[in-house]
Order: sequence, then structure tokens, then C-alpha cells
Amino acid sequence: MQSIRSINSTFGSICIFVAFGGLFIGRMMIYPAAVAKGNFLQRLDSEATAWDYGHRVMLVGAIALIPALLTLWAVIRFQSPRLALSATCLGIFGAALLVGQFALDFAMLAAAQIEPRSAGQAVVDSLQSQPFVELAFYKLPDLLQLGAVLFVIGFWRQGKEWRWPATTATLAVLISLVCPLLWGGLGERIALGAFWIAFSFVAFKIFCIGLPATVQERLNHDGLGVASNNRQ
Repeated sequence: MQSIRSINSTFGSICIFVAFGGLFIGRMMIYPAAVAKGNFLQRLDSEATAWDYGHRVMLVGAIALIPALLTLWAVIRFQSPRLALSATCLGIFGAALLVGQFALDFAMLAAAQIEPRSAGQAVVDSLQSQPFVELAFYKLPDLLQLGAVLFVIGFWRQGKEWRWPATTATLAVLISLVCPLLWGGLGERIALGAFWIAFSFVAFKIFCIGLPATVQERLNHDGLGVASNNRQ
């Protein structure tokens, strides 16, 4: 059981690093499309490669979020079971919305390459006018960020051993609240970079100390589980 937990800790740590790193690096890769000249479709068309590969990297990050979130759940689930469940559910739902957003962005890239340009614009307008698209991708709050905030609270409740990872994650949350208001799209990228750094500390902590043992594993380690079975 201990070796399995060690493998899970290592795999989970890697997934955390890849997830937040993929979201940050991919977002930076599409930055040229954000600052290019012209309207939305013209910017996509002129920076099609950056938009395409950047979203592929972010898609890898979004997929890696699922095992990453389950690893974070395993870290705080004993000290904060309800908090862990809420944070994980919000995070997984947020990751699913990210995948949907990326699919929409790929469709918009295809629309940007349609001739005449007015036909491509009609496709984009049709996609953006769908009620679900407007609600899920433009009106809902950032569920992944809300989940991250709950995980940070859980880190603080883990005790002194988690003080430094909790501190760095708290700073990342503060940056994510302030920087987008000050610098818009660039601020959002700074926030993603802060989350990547902060959760890299978290991943390293998990890699070093491993995931918490279950109650049964602790009993077995102390020899109490064997004694209980013998009495039965």
C-alpha cells in the first residue's frame, strides 16, 4: 500500500505541475493573437499557428487537471473533507468548461479561415449567440479559480508543515484577483504564472512527503489492524 501511495504521490505531483504549467504556457503562446492588429478574425488568421498550438498546450493542461485535482483532494480530505469535496467538484467542472472553451476557440480558428470573411464572421456570431455558450463561457465565474481558493484554505488547515505552500498559494490567489483588474489579458497571464509557481511548491511538497495515509493504513503500520483481525 505504501508503494502504491508513493506512485500516486509522484504521478499526482507531475500532473499538478503539467496542469498549471500547460495553462500558463499555452496562454502565453496565444498572446500574439491578442495583441495583433485588426478585428478578432483577422487576428486569428494572422496568428493561426500561435492560436492552434497554444490551445493544444492548454488542452493538455486542462486534461491533466483531473488527476491533479484528485491529488489535491487526497491531501486535504482528512482535515477538511467537505472543503476538499467542494474544491474538487468546482475544479473538475471548471476543467470541463475549459475543454469546451478550447473546442469553441478551435471552431473560431476554422471560421477565421473561411472566405469570404463575412461568412466566417457569421459562424462566430452564431456560436457566440447560443445561450449555453454565453452562460458557460462568458457569464459564469471562474470555477477553477474558486476551487483553487478552497484548496488554499485547506492547505492552511493542514498545519505548520504546509505553511509555505499555503503562503505561496495565497499570494497567487491575491495576484489573480488584482492583476487582471490592472492589466487585463496580460494580468490574467501573470495570474496563471503565479498559480503555476505556487502549485509547483505544492507539487514538490506532495512529492517529498507523499499523500496522507488512510486510517486503515495507519492502523496496519502500528500493528493494530493485525491485532484487530486476530481477535475476530
